[in-house]
Amino acid sequence: MRKGQLYSIAFGFSLLVLLLFSLLLYNNITAMRRNSLWVEHSQVIIDKLHELNLAMTDVETSQRGYLLTSDTSFLDLLIVTRDQIPLLLDTLIELTRDNLTQTQNAIMLQAAIVQRLQKVESILNGVKYFSIPELTIELKDGKKLIDEFRMRTNTMQYQEQLLMKSRTHDQQEYENLTPNYFKAILFITMVTAMVSFILLLKELKQRLAAQSQLEKRVNTLAQVNAELQQIAHVTSHDLQEPLRKIRTFIDALRIKFAANLPDEANIMLRRMDKNVTYIRAMVADLSDFADLAHNDEKKFADVDLNKILSDAQGELASIISQKKGTFSISVLPRIGGFEKQLHTLFKELLTNALKFSHEDKPVEMVITGNIVNGKMVTHDLKF
Repeated sequence: MRKGQLYSIAFGFSLLVLLLFSLLLYNNITAMRRNSLWVEHSQVIIDKLHELNLAMTDVETSQRGYLLTSDTSFLDLLIVTRDQIPLLLDTLIELTRDNLTQTQNAIMLQAAIVQRLQKVESILNGVKYFSIPELTIELKDGKKLIDEFRMRTNTMQYQEQLLMKSRTHDQQEYENLTPNYFKAILFITMVTAMVSFILLLKELKQRLAAQSQLEKRVNTLAQVNAELQQIAHVTSHDLQEPLRKIRTFIDALRIKFAANLPDEANIMLRRMDKNVTYIRAMVADLSDFADLAHNDEKKFADVDLNKILSDAQGELASIISQKKGTFSISVLPRIGGFEKQLHTLFKELLTNALKFSHEDKPVEMVITGNIVNGKMVTHDLKF
């Protein structure tokens, strides 16, 4: 397995672990907030029960004050409180909708309160007509009802306190876990960032070293290439002079000793002349290659292929005449390119066509060209 793949797997695993802890942290915070809301919910229920206790205490106080003093001002507080109690009961029942047990307790508490209020109203309405024993019995029945109310209230408070204690405990656990998740996420992030930085730094150093080595090789190659080009250029030009002298000596021998040269000598001279011609062609090709290698990209321009083909035909006019070559040429397009390279291309194509043609048959060359896809240029040369 490659080093890059190992790095990718390790980095992906770190991200996966980080994502896992982030998800756990999110769930923990969500649960902590949810438990906090439930704790507040339980506290609200307990507060409502306390308000009901106070309201019923006010009812008892008002009844007792009126019975002892016959002062109707005590009934004002009773009337106000009696009107508030139904709203408190409705709110309490609504708050306990999530808990069936507490809802049932609230309904029974409501029934106890209704009975107690009815008993209070019965006592107050009949106090003038009750005898002392009858009033005593009514008051005892009322005490039983208020005791039942307090028992129901205490039951609901106890149940809600248990719920609040459990929810508070859960909330505390979530609060204790939250810093640990934060620490884990921070640790993983720091380790991942540190390792990533080290790996990136190492990779950067390797790339800089590789780039430096590559630049050295490119510079060396450019230097070698320049030297080879210089050698090729100098060699191609320096070889022309001795070849020209050899050709001059061959011509001088033919002219001066034409009458005295035996046939074998003439054959040898013709072979020497042919080899000199061949070598000069090779030197010319080497010179063309050296010039082509020095081609500058700034010479890229719009080139007329018809002119290029005409110039190539002119340079090869003598060979074409010897081969009795004929041309069938369509109008060629103008294209962007290097004029010298295109000239060499057409010249070599024509040279190969003439060189590898049948010796006993005239050469017929058909040259056409067209543009493909509006972008690419292709040349179809048929011989």
